[in-house]
Amino acid sequence: MICENIFCVYNKEKNCVLDDVELDIQGKCTSCEYVNIDDEYLERKKKELLKWYDVWYDE
Repeated sequence: MICENIFCVYNKEKNCVLDDVELDIQGKCTSCEYVNIDDEYLERKKKELLKWYDVWYDE
């Protein structure tokens, strides 16, 4: 099954690796397990990306 949730541990190359997948009424996978990203890492990556955007758009 195609999976677009890149933060799910079961997502491999845009496909779900589970044999059985159940979806809720909104179409979300009920087996989804999210990769835990700590706040410090997330904030650092956001700052790096925003810095890149500043350089890109100031040109």
